[in-house]
Amino acid sequence: MRDNIEKIREALKNRGRSVSNTPNGLRAQCPCHPDKKPSLFIRENADGRITCICKGCGAKGTDVIGELGLEMSILHDSKSEHITQTNPTDLCNKTHETSFKLTKQWSLSTKNLTPGRAKKLAEHIALPIECLDWADIGYDPVSKAYTIAETNEYDGIIGIQKRKIGNAKARDFRHTGQRGLVGVGYLSRTGRLIICEGVTDYLAMCHLGFYANVISRPSANDGIDLIKALLNAGDYTEVVVFGDNDDPGIRGADKLKDAIYRLIPTRVVFPKNHKDVREWVISGATQKEIEERIRQTRTNDRFMILTLDQLDQLPEPEFLVDNFIIKGSLAVLYGAPGSGKSFIALDIALSIQAGIPWHAAGRDIKQGQVIYVAGEAAAGQNSRAKSWKIGHHAYKTSCGKLGEARFLINPPMMDKFDDVAELIARLKRIPNVPDLIILDTLACTMTGDENSVKDMIAFVRGADQLRQEFGCTVLIIHHSGKSKDIRGSTALPGAVDTTIKVERKSKQNPIITITCEKQRDSQPFDKFAVTLTGSGGGIGSSAWLIPADPPENADKSGDRIKSEEANQVLNALSEAGSLGMKKMELLSLFPEQNKRTIERTIKDLKKNKDIFSKREGRKVRFFQIESNK
Repeated sequence: MRDNIEKIREALKNRGRSVSNTPNGLRAQCPCHPDKKPSLFIRENADGRITCICKGCGAKGTDVIGELGLEMSILHDSKSEHITQTNPTDLCNKTHETSFKLTKQWSLSTKNLTPGRAKKLAEHIALPIECLDWADIGYDPVSKAYTIAETNEYDGIIGIQKRKIGNAKARDFRHTGQRGLVGVGYLSRTGRLIICEGVTDYLAMCHLGFYANVISRPSANDGIDLIKALLNAGDYTEVVVFGDNDDPGIRGADKLKDAIYRLIPTRVVFPKNHKDVREWVISGATQKEIEERIRQTRTNDRFMILTLDQLDQLPEPEFLVDNFIIKGSLAVLYGAPGSGKSFIALDIALSIQAGIPWHAAGRDIKQGQVIYVAGEAAAGQNSRAKSWKIGHHAYKTSCGKLGEARFLINPPMMDKFDDVAELIARLKRIPNVPDLIILDTLACTMTGDENSVKDMIAFVRGADQLRQEFGCTVLIIHHSGKSKDIRGSTALPGAVDTTIKVERKSKQNPIITITCEKQRDSQPFDKFAVTLTGSGGGIGSSAWLIPADPPENADKSGDRIKSEEANQVLNALSEAGSLGMKKMELLSLFPEQNKRTIERTIKDLKKNKDIFSKREGRKVRFFQIESNK
C-alpha cells in the first residue's frame, strides 16, 4: 500500500500541489479546489486502507482520486471514507462511521462561515481575522453557533464544539466519548510544544507567530491522555503549559505537569498581570516578552547539561534594583536590632510594587509583584506602609499597582518541607507571579538552630526553592551578632548571591549606612547612606527614608577597595598620560572578562571622579584625573 501513497504524492506534485509528510501519510493542497493552505489529508490506516479527506471543500477519496486521474483500486475500499485510523492507544473508541459523520458535519459548517460571520467572531475575541485560519472553525445556521473541530493526536476529528457569541458556556457535542485538541494539524512535531487552555488563547499565540508549536486543550482538566499520545508520536524537546490565572487554571496546569513531567522537561507559565494568554496579547504582549517569560520559568529538568556555545548564550544578569539586587537571586540584608533594616526592606518592596524608582537611594527598579513575609512586628506594617505613602505623596493616590502588594503575617518555617510546599501552592493562587519575596526575619521563619550548618542549609534550601519555583528574587532579613558580622552559620553568606550590611551609630542617629559585602555576578556597589525622617528622625510609626550623604565622621577605611579591574584601568590611563585611551583600547586590556563588567567599571570610575572623558569628533577618550594619580 505504500506504493499507492507514493503514486498519489507523484500525481499531486505533477499537478503543482505542495505535499508534505505526516506521521502516517501525507498532507497536501487539494486538487478539487483552489487550496491556499494544505487541507487535504491522506492516510494509510492500520487495516491497509487509504483514506482521503479535504477539510477545505469536503472532498472524499473518490473525488480526489478521480480528479488526479488514478485508478479507484488505490483506495482498496472506496466505501469507507473515514479519516480516523484505528488508534493504537485506543483513545478513539467509536466507529469509523461516526467519525466520518462528524467530519461531514464539520465540513458542511465550514461552508457557512461567511466573511461577515468570521469578522464578527474576530471582533468578539478582539483578535485579527487572519487568526481564524489556524483553527478549524465553521458555523451552524441551525443552532446559530460557531463550530470548532476537536481532533486526536493524528488530527482526526473526534468531536465538534459549538459556541454562541456572548455565551460563556460552550455547548459541546462529543460523539466519540471525549474532548479533543485544537491545532494538531499545524504542528511541526519537533522542538518545543506549547499547550494553551482554550481556543482563543491558542489563536492569540498563533497571532504572535507560535502556530507551528502550539495547541489548545478545551479546558483546564481535559486532553491529558491525548497530549501524552501526541508526545509519544512526536519528537519534542520540552513542553510549556500556559495556564489561566484562576484557581481551575492553576490546578489544571499543575495536574497536566504532574502527568507528563516524567516524559519530557515541562514548564508551567502563567500570564503576568492578566487572566489568560488572550488578554495578555490584547494588552500588547509581544513574542519576545512571552519568550522571556518562558525562559524565566524553571523547567522540571533538574540536571541541565549545556555545551560551551549554550553556556555562552545564557543571558547576562539583570538587576531588580539597579546596581543593588539582581533578578532571580538569593540575597541577605542584615544589621543590628534597630538599625532600620526592615524600613529599607519595606521601602524597596513598596517601590518595586508601585513601579517607581527607589527614591532613598536614587536607583531605578523593575516593577513587579511583591510578597512580604512579616514575621517581626507584623502589626506595625500597616502604619509603616501609611508612612511610606505620606513620604512619597501617595496617600490619596493608587501609586501604580501599590495596592496589589501582599503581606503574609503568619510566617512559614522555611526549613520545613511541608510549610514551603504549602506556601508555594498558596502563592500560585494569587493573580501575579511573585518577582520579590522578602522573609523578615530569618529567625521568625526558621525552627532550627541558626548556628547549626545542617539547620541553616535546610533553611537556605527552602528559600532557594521559592526562588527556583517562581524565578523571583528572595531577600532574607537577618540580624548581626556581637562581632557586628552576620549572625549564625557561615552556610548562609556562603550560599547567597548578595550580602548587604546595614549600620547605624545609634538609635538616635537617623543616618543609615548601606554596604555591599558580596555581589556574586556583578561588581559590589559603593557604600551609600539613607536617612530616616519623620518623628524627629527616629524609628516610629511616621518615619520614612530619604537620600543622605555618608556621615562626615565615617570610618574611611571601611570604604570599598577598588577592584582589580578598576586599578588596571587607572594604571593604563596613568601610563597613557595626556594621550588618553579610547573605550575599545580599555576593553582590549581584558580579553577574557565580560564586556559589560568592564563597561560598568569604567562608568563607576567616572562617577567617582577618578577618570573623565573627552569627545574628539566621533571618538571619546578617557583620561585619569590628575589629583588621583
